[in-house]
Amino acid sequence: MPVTDEQARALGRRLLAARGRILAEHGFYGLLLMHMKFAVGDELDTAWVSRDTITFNPDFSDKLNADELCFVLEHEVLHAALGHLERVGARDPELWNLACDIVVNSNIKHSNGDDPASITLRCEPGESFHLAPNGKEGWHYTADEVYEMLLKKRRKKGGAGEPKRGSGADDPGMSGGDAIGTARAIGRRGRWDWHIPDDGSDPQAEAEAHDAWAQRLADAKESMRARDPSNGRGLAPACIERRLDELQGAQADWRLLLGEFVQEEVCDYTFSSPDRRFPDSPFVLPGFSDTEAVAHDVLFMADASGSVSSAALTAAFSEVRGAMEQFNGKLDGWLGFFDAVPYEPVRFESVEDLLAIRPKGGGGTRFEAVFECVERWLCAEDLSCIVVLTDGYAPVPDESAAKGVPVLWLIDGDGPAPRWGKVARVPDAR
Repeated sequence: MPVTDEQARALGRRLLAARGRILAEHGFYGLLLMHMKFAVGDELDTAWVSRDTITFNPDFSDKLNADELCFVLEHEVLHAALGHLERVGARDPELWNLACDIVVNSNIKHSNGDDPASITLRCEPGESFHLAPNGKEGWHYTADEVYEMLLKKRRKKGGAGEPKRGSGADDPGMSGGDAIGTARAIGRRGRWDWHIPDDGSDPQAEAEAHDAWAQRLADAKESMRARDPSNGRGLAPACIERRLDELQGAQADWRLLLGEFVQEEVCDYTFSSPDRRFPDSPFVLPGFSDTEAVAHDVLFMADASGSVSSAALTAAFSEVRGAMEQFNGKLDGWLGFFDAVPYEPVRFESVEDLLAIRPKGGGGTRFEAVFECVERWLCAEDLSCIVVLTDGYAPVPDESAAKGVPVLWLIDGDGPAPRWGKVARVPDAR
């Protein structure tokens, strides 16, 4: 039955009252909710969140008392704030949904003095999910870590690993464009909310949302600290502290790293601006430029093997994005991934291009795969350099594998340093 105007107005009043109460009692969640829009709909049976909107089916909200409505609002806004919608990627959406719920519910419970009543709905059978598969509270972990535990548990029980994609609306491996259809199917199996993932059709909007949430989290934390300077980190849930750490900028000074590396090791000159000292010469001489840092045709290869955590992959993306920002857009090239085999690199010329790239991998590690990638899809003569982002834990092939292309190894933490090429380190993200 379609939602009536009277139902929409009544629910709107309840939601505004609940947000005001959350602002007074749990300020951090309330500040985040100020950035969300509320909507009423009947596409699904319960509640769901998209990038900037929380939607309720009135039939579901009518079953919730004031305490439960506050819990659902806090639950949904944490999904948006923690980037759960943008990070589903190639994962099984149902399993990712559950992992995100465990982390979110446990953080809310922990914020309420570990009171189980704070995450209990009368219309559901008992407490909402909040324990990781190892029996510990979910607030100790990221959603990525809980997802890996759930995946491992499913494999132990003889289930499949990652699902095959796109086999129909009831397939829990679907995501993106048919998220509503998938949510309906999963809802029939007992879920009371759904997180509508970004479908990847607007990478610029996704990038803007990512940056906006990073700023909102930082602002909310600072606002809460201003209210109570003595409380330090304790005013923000543990999951928010971790997310703020993930969203920090690049750790490397890329202008220094690549500027020196490309200019000194690759070539001190550039043909992009000819030397005008000899205007009558029939030869075009390369002109030396020290006024502007540029880095073109750089191949970034990120280690996506099983030994590399999702946090380290996030850090790798942050480094490449940070490199582009530090070069004011005058950096372009390719981003590829490798484990035991290479995955075809994708060309990028802007931050939007970069954010549209999805990681692949999860197997063992072979550094030979980096150079096999060049042989299969690129040409060594077209590359200015190769930057390998890795934890360093794999045998290193002979330098001849690079076929004369300069290689910069960016090692995560204190992993072993390769015996050739230039080596730099960033803080451990594992």
